[in-house]
Amino acid sequence: LSSQVQDIYKKRLDNVEFEVLAEFVAHTSSSVTNIEIFNNIKQRVKISKDKFYKSVAKLIDNGYIYQLQKHNSPNASKKIYSYDFSLFEHFKEINFANTLENMVYLELLHLNTTIFYTLELPFFIESQSLVIAPLAFINEDSFIELSDKIYNKCKKLNVKSVKFITVGYE
Repeated sequence: LSSQVQDIYKKRLDNVEFEVLAEFVAHTSSSVTNIEIFNNIKQRVKISKDKFYKSVAKLIDNGYIYQLQKHNSPNASKKIYSYDFSLFEHFKEINFANTLENMVYLELLHLNTTIFYTLELPFFIESQSLVIAPLAFINEDSFIELSDKIYNKCKKLNVKSVKFITVGYE
C-alpha cells in the first residue's frame, strides 16, 4: 500500500517536489528547519537551494504541507504537518502519537486563528488563551507528570484553559 500511495504522489509531483514532500512528511509533528530538510534531501538527490525553496513554497501553497511557527520565535524551526494525517505511515514507520498530533492540527485549522507551539505546549492559541495537548496513550502517572511540566509554561503565557486529547484514557 505504501508504494502505491507514493506512486500517486510521484505522478502528481516532479522528482524534487516528491523528495521534498517525502522528507517533510517523514518529519511530521517534529520541529525542523528548512535547511535541515534540504541537507537530508541533498544526500540522496542533486538539488539546488532555489529549486528546493520553490518546491517547498509550491507544496505549502497547494496545501500539501504546513509549517507551524514557534511562539515568539519566527525564525526558529517550525513543526511540520501534512494535509493528510495518514501520509506519515506511507513514508516512515507508523507512530500513532505523531499521527494523532497531525489529526488535531488539521482540526485546529478550522478555527481560522493563529496557532503556535512551544517546547512544552504542542498547540497554543494565544488569542483564546488556550492550549491543546494531544496525548496518544497515557496513564494517570504520566498525565500528572506532564500536567506539572506544562503548568509553569501555561502560567507564564496566561493560559486560561488546557484541553488534553487522549486515546484510551478518560
